[in-house]
Amino acid sequence: MKKFIATFALVATVMGMQAQNETKDFVNYERGYRADIALSTSISEQYSITTSHGYSFGNGLYVGGGVGFTAETFLNFEDEPHYLVPLFADVKYTFLNKRVSPFVSARVGGIFNTEYQMHRMLINPMVGIDVRHFSIGLGYELQHNFKGLIENKASMHNVRLSVGYTF
Repeated sequence: MKKFIATFALVATVMGMQAQNETKDFVNYERGYRADIALSTSISEQYSITTSHGYSFGNGLYVGGGVGFTAETFLNFEDEPHYLVPLFADVKYTFLNKRVSPFVSARVGGIFNTEYQMHRMLINPMVGIDVRHFSIGLGYELQHNFKGLIENKASMHNVRLSVGYTF
């Protein structure tokens, strides 16, 4: 009987520890402050690093704001990239409370470049998959020029691939 009780206690302890570890894997369903960092690239030769900070409601919904740094190489005339600063509001919904889950997200804001007095509106809806703390997304990005010129175009359309880490 003592062996049975000791074995049962050991199994219960291990299962409890496993359950605690599993809930920590589902960061999109934890309530409270959340942050992420992401690297992304687009077909128009933009390379970005962004960070977003906000609140997770515990049901898969996250709302926050972010800032980033972008190097843009398609507009260069002197073989030097242009540097941009995106500022945005960020909304993300993760569908499942599982280790692997699909998500949808959207970023809306502005992109600022003080060197060339070029400012753009940013709209970036995205779909993707969360795997534990990592996110992989593919999205459409519209940058609408509201001050300055983008090769004589009013808007720029991108396909953006993003890889991020949530903590």
